[in-house]
Amino acid sequence: MVEVKVAIKGLKDTAADFEDMGKKLGAASKKADTIDLANPEFGYMGEKEGLNTAYAAAQKFLIDVLKDGAETMESVAKAVRTAAKAYEADEKAGVCRIDDAYGD
Repeated sequence: MVEVKVAIKGLKDTAADFEDMGKKLGAASKKADTIDLANPEFGYMGEKEGLNTAYAAAQKFLIDVLKDGAETMESVAKAVRTAAKAYEADEKAGVCRIDDAYGD
C-alpha cells in the first residue's frame, strides 16, 4: 500500500502566495493602464515616425499580459485551495473511519 502525505498547510500557504502575486499583477496592470503618453511627450518626430502608435500597442500588450497573469494566478490559487480542502476532508474522513473501526 502506498501512503501519500500531503502538507495541507503548505498547500494553503502556496495558494496564498499565488493569490498575493495575482493581486500584485492586477495592481501593476491597473497602474500601467493609467500611463498616458501622447504627442507632447514624443514630440513631432515621434508622432511622424509612429512612436505614439508603437508605444500604445506595447502598452496594451503589457496591460493584457499583466491582466492575464493576474487571472491565472487567481485561478491557480483557487485550484490549490480547493485541493487543500479536498485533502483536508479526506484526512478527516480517514480519521473518522479509523476511529469507527476501533469503536472510539
